[in-house]
Amino acid sequence: MGRRLLTLWILCLLGLSAGERWYGSYQKAREAALREKKDLLVYLVPLEDLRTAPLLKTLRKNPVLRHRLFAAFVPVILAAKSRSRYPIELYYSPVLPALFLMDPAREVPLAPPLSGPSASDPKAVEELWRRLFPVKTPSPLSR
Repeated sequence: MGRRLLTLWILCLLGLSAGERWYGSYQKAREAALREKKDLLVYLVPLEDLRTAPLLKTLRKNPVLRHRLFAAFVPVILAAKSRSRYPIELYYSPVLPALFLMDPAREVPLAPPLSGPSASDPKAVEELWRRLFPVKTPSPLSR
């Protein structure tokens, strides 16, 4: 009975996380973003924080924000000073972690990057989201 319940729980978690995948390769993430017609979310962290990155914890605690980000962006997590290949001149930041939102076709930023503690602060990410995707309020004339 316990094993069946555990299996069901794991299947539910897999179903909830469908389509919510972090890429580890910049090139594969960029290709996926172009194919899916989404923007690119690049999260640059120190090599030693790759598995325990603060934004990952934030998104685990905030499923609404996680869902919205994965719906609009293809996310890639990169370790600074690692051997992984990415255009370092685009993603240079003296303070890590850093969060970049990019147009994958032109490889230009959609907004200034967030770096340091604000790169994983839910309020800063929400504010960045509001600047990129402002909520349109209906005008009184459209009623």
